[in-house]
Amino acid sequence: MPIDKMYTDPMFNPFRNMLNDVDSKGITGPDVDTMRSTLSLMESLALSCNDIMELNGQLAQQQLYMKFSDAYSRALSADAQERTEREGTDDATLLANHLSAIEDTRARYESGEVGEEIKHHIPILDEILQLGRSGLSYPLFLTELEKRGLNHLLEGAVPVARAGILKDLEVSRNNWVYYSIEANERLLEQFDTMAAAAPFGVPNSLKVNLARELILWELEPKRRWRNGFWDRAEYLLTLLVDWLDSFTSFAPKDPRWAAFTRDPAVVRKNIERTQQCNPGSFRFREAIFKEYFHCDWPSLWRHEIFNWEYTANRIGHSDARLTLILDTFPHCYPGMKPPKELITRSESLHPHGAHRTETGQCPPPGTPLRSFPLPPSML
Repeated sequence: MPIDKMYTDPMFNPFRNMLNDVDSKGITGPDVDTMRSTLSLMESLALSCNDIMELNGQLAQQQLYMKFSDAYSRALSADAQERTEREGTDDATLLANHLSAIEDTRARYESGEVGEEIKHHIPILDEILQLGRSGLSYPLFLTELEKRGLNHLLEGAVPVARAGILKDLEVSRNNWVYYSIEANERLLEQFDTMAAAAPFGVPNSLKVNLARELILWELEPKRRWRNGFWDRAEYLLTLLVDWLDSFTSFAPKDPRWAAFTRDPAVVRKNIERTQQCNPGSFRFREAIFKEYFHCDWPSLWRHEIFNWEYTANRIGHSDARLTLILDTFPHCYPGMKPPKELITRSESLHPHGAHRTETGQCPPPGTPLRSFPLPPSML
């Protein structure tokens, strides 16, 4: 399922703006083509990935941020060199071009198109413009920029600035994205460490980018393990639910068995397949799950991952249905049928939607993890 644009647009808009910038200036060539193809690949990855952490991992692995930025720098450099050769290389022309570029940057910051947090750099740009218009020659202007550290302060305007990391961390916490939270917390800690040791308190942007990629690389195996654990745990729950529901009176009209046919014989065959195959499939997958993840059925319900997803309101089954799943478990073996009492309980949940619970509304960040109330026999 594609990642919502509300999460990807803040990531990709700065790059879209850079591409619009070179297009508006009439810059063309292989570097601009590279920018365009790289952005297209980034956007296509957002459509194929399931979550932000997976997307960030793919972007880092393929170094797409770096490829785009390198191409952008080469395109601007080539254009600047061409304009210099065309307009002249005297100090007055170089100073005018430099100030013109600062004015363009200021306009972009003022418009908010590269993020609201960037606006606090506008006073630095104003100071540079004031200095450039004070009558200094271009060499003296550059010297003053270096002495005052203004060039270094502007490095903080890159997308990896602390405010951007804090925003990423806030989004991760609000949406309970486990490894995205850990990645951004570690990156923020490293950013502050590098800032404390850097001149003017501004860490080198390349070092920050490399730190981000290293963190994502280190977390990727654990992220895949965690996602694999939960994907397979959810499927175990689904197998039990479908097996029990296949014996109910509403099964012949349920889309799980009647979605693609109106033929009663085909529907009945679909139902019988679930009744006959799900117990064996469940027990086989349960054994693999225990072997691979070292987690048996009782431990699954007390596992930190289960508690995390349960607290984050991402389990679509209601508490009543989860209890019903627990009660169904001892009866789900090949050749067996669920007790009539369990079938009746399932039938009573469906008419009012009591078998489902609303998902997607995460609790406030920092909410203590909740565990599902287990029966005394499992405690």
